[in-house]
Amino acid sequence: MLDFALDERQHDFDAKTFLGRTGPLNGDDIIDRILEERVTADFVAAKMYRYFVREDVADAVKSELGRTFRDSGYQIKPLMKRILLSKDFYSAPSVATQIKSPVQLVVSTFKKMGLREIPTIPDFGRLTASLGQTLLEPPNVAGWAGGRSWVTASTLLQRGNLFREVLFPDVSSFRPPDRQVPGIYAEVGERLAKGMSITEATKGGDAESTMMADRDEDYNTRYGAYRGYVLAFERVKVVPRHPAEVSLARIVEAAHADTADKVVDHFVRRFLSVPLAEKDRAVLVDFLRKEVGSDDIRPGATLEASLRRLLYLVLSTPEYQLG
Repeated sequence: MLDFALDERQHDFDAKTFLGRTGPLNGDDIIDRILEERVTADFVAAKMYRYFVREDVADAVKSELGRTFRDSGYQIKPLMKRILLSKDFYSAPSVATQIKSPVQLVVSTFKKMGLREIPTIPDFGRLTASLGQTLLEPPNVAGWAGGRSWVTASTLLQRGNLFREVLFPDVSSFRPPDRQVPGIYAEVGERLAKGMSITEATKGGDAESTMMADRDEDYNTRYGAYRGYVLAFERVKVVPRHPAEVSLARIVEAAHADTADKVVDHFVRRFLSVPLAEKDRAVLVDFLRKEVGSDDIRPGATLEASLRRLLYLVLSTPEYQLG
């Protein structure tokens, strides 16, 4: 853990004024002065409330939570206990009002599928990155804005189609991102494999870039980058790749869902946090009936594929974006 330290050689010991207090203030004095302001506790408490409960915070709720935070000496535990044990946390206006972040969306779906481990086909990082969230790479020190910022014109369709790759993985054409060499360096490897010299293998592009690449045979930049990838692949542990190990047919059987209506209702209860409109439910029921050719759901060679197509539709609904 890092501790605050005062560097007296660079500190200004002259009197200064901050939020109405004047004196030879140091870093601790500034923080203490900030914490004395009522708005500080209210602000932090409101942010916690928005993250765990819902976006709209009543002024009375914000003041009450801020008082709890201040009275505890700015301890997080009492504040969180007050939020999570409140009736408001479990009230109807607080249920399914938050738009899931990409990571929440993917992880919660895997849990609802009953998976014991995260599938690696498709790649988890690629799934969330396509929606604007790459773990350990926030856009700035404040992190991701969250909320409605997750849904844009470019991500809306992608969020609806996200789990197609999970339910219908293309294992044969999958290329793991941690074992891929960028095009120009992959070409170098292919040319070397054909017996070309380093100079011949690294030529390409415009004349200037080629000169920059092989101006010094002792350190050819394109060959050096290619070898860097090769060495990394040799030394870094390979991520085992496998699709989601899920059987929707077994899930349906365990739920005793033996009709199209029962299957749809089970999927809606299991995967959605908000009710589905009756007309949308009817569309899903009709879809499943046509898929299996009957209202009765019985084990068969094609049942799993039909159930996966149904689940894909359920996960494509706007209701599934809320958690």
